Amino acid sequence: MNPLPKFTVVLANYNGAEFLGEAIESVLMQTLRDFEFIVYDDGSTDDSLKVAESFVARSAGRLRIISAKENKGQATGFNVGIAEARGDWIAFLDSDDLWYPDKLATVYEGIRGRKGWSIHMHYLNPLLNGEIDHTSTIPVTLTAGDVYAQALESCQIPRFVSTSGLCFSKEVLLRVGGVPEGFITCADGYLTRTSMCFGRVLVTDQTLGAYRQHSSNNVFGNSRFRGHQYLRDLLVPQLHQFYKKNNLRLRYAHDEFTSNGAFVETLGLFPGDRVVIVRSAPPGEMKLVLDHLKNAQIEIELWVQEGLENDYVSWTNSIETIRGGGFSLQTLSERLVEKTKSNVPKHILVVYLSENMHEHYHNIHACLSQHAFGCPVVGIEPRYGNMYSVNQIGMRQKAQEDPRLLQGPSDAPWTSEHFQKNSERLASLKDKYAGRRGFIIGTGPSLKIEDLEHLKDEITFACNKIFLAYSETEWRPTVYSICDEMVAQNIKEQVCDLKALKILAHSVRKYLWEDPGAVFVNPHKSAENNRSEVGWDLVRGANAGHTVLNLHIKIAYWMGIRELYIIGADHSFQVPDTKTGERLMNNDVIVGEGEINHFHKDYRPSGEKWTMPQYANMERDFAESKRIFEQAGGRIYNASRKTKLDVFERIDLDEVLSETNLKP
Repeated sequence: MNPLPKFTVVLANYNGAEFLGEAIESVLMQTLRDFEFIVYDDGSTDDSLKVAESFVARSAGRLRIISAKENKGQATGFNVGIAEARGDWIAFLDSDDLWYPDKLATVYEGIRGRKGWSIHMHYLNPLLNGEIDHTSTIPVTLTAGDVYAQALESCQIPRFVSTSGLCFSKEVLLRVGGVPEGFITCADGYLTRTSMCFGRVLVTDQTLGAYRQHSSNNVFGNSRFRGHQYLRDLLVPQLHQFYKKNNLRLRYAHDEFTSNGAFVETLGLFPGDRVVIVRSAPPGEMKLVLDHLKNAQIEIELWVQEGLENDYVSWTNSIETIRGGGFSLQTLSERLVEKTKSNVPKHILVVYLSENMHEHYHNIHACLSQHAFGCPVVGIEPRYGNMYSVNQIGMRQKAQEDPRLLQGPSDAPWTSEHFQKNSERLASLKDKYAGRRGFIIGTGPSLKIEDLEHLKDEITFACNKIFLAYSETEWRPTVYSICDEMVAQNIKEQVCDLKALKILAHSVRKYLWEDPGAVFVNPHKSAENNRSEVGWDLVRGANAGHTVLNLHIKIAYWMGIRELYIIGADHSFQVPDTKTGERLMNNDVIVGEGEINHFHKDYRPSGEKWTMPQYANMERDFAESKRIFEQAGGRIYNASRKTKLDVFERIDLDEVLSETNLKP
């Protein structure tokens, strides 16, 4: 019997023949030779087995191939590898990644003689089109030490490097007990957040491998990967089940709030625990949260604006009066700040009116983080079922960059009265143009002023800087819309002067709330839940998607239109090289360099900020809207004179216009 190796390397593969050879080669080239190598093939239908078997003869007995007859998912591969491992330490490698020759030797130096550790990790270089980018790493930062304690304090899901940068103590993995079968992919997400509970996390500050980037990666940077769904439906519930089974108090504040009050358990709250709640939403939303906490025997201290105390007396254990108006550094008295620091609650909860409004509460979070109370701050949206754990260090940094956050908001609160009036205006627009056809006007270079002239008697939907055409035509849009925050910020004064019916995405309300002519599409429940087989209800809420043209499709449907034509949608952008380093709505902010992406020469002046177009997300949104629109008996055509958008059936604009003799 051969002596036990120090390391067991586990590679779980499914149809990875294209890159598998490079991955195996990188393991066999390791300078540290004290390892065994298990390749588990999960029922591949390509040449994976042939590729793996070609390395056996020159592996000096290290390589062992285990082959399954049918595909069962990554969890099975991991579990088989762990069960078969003879080494004390188990290192994982994805079949499309690779290691540098000193990887195992360096990891060995990092863990040798160390006690009480569970996970070791290191950085990875991105590998794109076969070229390694040595100037950057994935991820940018790694967290070491007692990560379990850090997560317990923050309620945030800890960040780990991907599979190929991970090494585990076999003793800890056996204690974890394997990965649930539901993890067809991304099984490392479960192993890391469970193993960390049983030992410290070690980090070697070196880049010891490469992570291959391609269209099939299951990572959050890939628009095809349903990351939110993976967290909400699989990872977080499975982790909470594991923590509960092992009597661990950790729970994550991530989309686990439900109408039956399960958020209490999600937050790790137990009878007798004390929380502070900021009155930051109308009574209906506040009492939903208060009622669940009260039923769970949680001690509640409510911070409420002067004059509103009597509304909540029966719902709380104690009430502290805070200054009214927009939340600022002066909202909390010095006495209250000191009192809270001397008796720190388990959580401070900020109640939101609706989903995806966390940015509207940044001023509250910034001020609370500035006071540094020493407890997690969690945003809760009670009606639609989401929680947002807020990184207080990040909020302090954001406040340094934008001191206005500490001075209180400039926009009016979105009260229940505002919500009701807005909903009534939206309801009045339902089926307003039933039986009519509609034209959605993009702003690409193919848009011609003469085409707008022929649409003066049609129902038209336009957006953004379409007003640059007004000096050359008498045409005006029936409906005007914006969904991009950067656009709204850049042109808010011009938008307020427009006379059209303005139906805007709720995300731009903070810039345009003073516009009396604006109606805002109510905040949507979620991108997933907003999908429907029968259309969209703007009163209940709609997801604007990644382009305003997609929002126009939903508005047109709501207004009764079932025949839609899109023009001026070139779907092709000349993107400048300059990025600001900022992110807005999960999108890179870039700086205009005078590029011509639109119908008017003055559309994008040099130096103006805008956000990177996300083609894959746009096309996915369009395809989903097309499906729903057609199932409701409608048709959408792309009548753009020049376009790369192929989601919709193409049709000649001149033919469309001639149908009603609009063309001279």
